[in-house]
Amino acid sequence: MGSHAWMLRRVAAALVAVVVVAGVAVSAQAPPPPVTSALLQQVAGSLQMYVDPLPQMAKIRGYGFQQGRVVPVNLTIGMFQKNWVRAHRADEKTFSQDIGCS
Repeated sequence: MGSHAWMLRRVAAALVAVVVVAGVAVSAQAPPPPVTSALLQQVAGSLQMYVDPLPQMAKIRGYGFQQGRVVPVNLTIGMFQKNWVRAHRADEKTFSQDIGCS
C-alpha cells in the first residue's frame, strides 16, 4: 500500500513539472506585433467581396407622351393567382360574402 501512495506522489510531481514547463514556454513567446492602420488597409484590400451586386429593377412609369405633352397612363398592378382554401363547408356562405361573391 505504501508503494502505491509513493507512485501516485511521483506521478503528481511529474504532472506539476510538465504544467510549469508548458506555462513558462507559452509565456516566453514574443507578443504579436501591434495593429497599425497600414496593416488594417493591407488586410482589408486582400479580402474578397462577398456581396452580390444589386439587380437592375424595372422602371414603371405612370406617365406617357401624347402630342409632346406628358399624360397619365393606366397602371394595372396585380398579384400572383391566389388559391383560396375552404376550411369548412359550413362557412361557405360567410366565406363567399367575405370575398365579395353573392
